[in-house]
Amino acid sequence: MINKTEKAHGIMFHHFHDEGAHITGQGSIDQDQFRKMIVWLKEKYNLLSAKDWYNKALQGNLDRLDTCITFDDNLQCQYDIALPVLEEFDLGAFWFVYSSPLEGVHERLEIYRYFRFSEFQTIQEFYDAFHATLKTSSYQKEVEEGIKDYDFNEFLKGFSFYTEEDKIFRFIRDMILGTAKYYDIMDAMISNSNMDVENIAKSLWINEEGISYMHKTGHIIGLHSHSHPTEMKHLSFDGQLSEYSQCNKILTSI
Repeated sequence: MINKTEKAHGIMFHHFHDEGAHITGQGSIDQDQFRKMIVWLKEKYNLLSAKDWYNKALQGNLDRLDTCITFDDNLQCQYDIALPVLEEFDLGAFWFVYSSPLEGVHERLEIYRYFRFSEFQTIQEFYDAFHATLKTSSYQKEVEEGIKDYDFNEFLKGFSFYTEEDKIFRFIRDMILGTAKYYDIMDAMISNSNMDVENIAKSLWINEEGISYMHKTGHIIGLHSHSHPTEMKHLSFDGQLSEYSQCNKILTSI
């Protein structure tokens, strides 16, 4: 189905998988699927390289069928799997990078995602284990009270690809627990597993050399904060400014 919007837009991608280092996870696609998507987009839309889309935007000349490819989170799986396909089509993309991993930080957002899909057969198994861990924690009563405010008709209503279990998990994570308490729960689960965080982290994020290569070969590198807060709007003005200032400083240095 062609998007009926009257405005130009981009198609955003996150996770990719292969038969090697990059595992299959909820919503991930492989190289062949990505290639077929690009072919379809080129048939149905005016699929532009990032620099062309950007220049048309600055000039106010974008058409509603003008479309571009974007990537979030600076993931190595994007570099290894999606970038070669883009090069097949001579197509530049926007890469929105969060920068803390470039300073050696093993950002928990991605570590936790890897844990969910490497240590459990299904996402439901992870959710069951997560709720079981909550029940043995000091946060259980807080969650029981907070979940009363959950409205399945309103929370994340614009994201139809989330299941009800996905939404409940995100509500508990973002609206009840908050960052520190959520980290406590997840770190407790990982400590009881066999996952080697230090080793896994080596395959998760694109390094400075990769970012520099993409910049030099016609892609556009953009800001995506420093530590990737899941609820940026909950930070103060100074907190938000710090997130993007750090990101800008690091990317500019590269």
